[in-house]
Amino acid sequence: MGEDAKQQLRSVEFDDILKKTLNFITKCNEIVVNSDNDAFTIEIESDFRPKRVRLTKRMPGEQAKDSRPPDPITRFRVEVYRSVIDQITSSLEKRFTVNRAIILDTSCLDPQRFNDGVIPLGSFDKVA
Repeated sequence: MGEDAKQQLRSVEFDDILKKTLNFITKCNEIVVNSDNDAFTIEIESDFRPKRVRLTKRMPGEQAKDSRPPDPITRFRVEVYRSVIDQITSSLEKRFTVNRAIILDTSCLDPQRFNDGVIPLGSFDKVA
């Protein structure tokens, strides 16, 4: 269960999400523009605002250079999207990997498996 979710999460591409999001924003803006209601005066921005690149102070003799991607989309991909995906993946791993044996044991209680009439060997070892 947890492994399938992690595989699906890894297969999601940022470019696909970006295209679908831009398509959604375009459709929403068209609805707002075409509506007769004056209450809809909001327009959703479809691009990231460029930010000033901030330089960090370096100590004398320091060789490392901390740099951020200058492109706003690349910066969002690196700083937000990847960190969210990593957090979700680690949360799934923390919750499901530790309890994998118990989840496998209790999966025999799924009503769809009752038609087999056979309980797999080794079932309920951890639960019992």
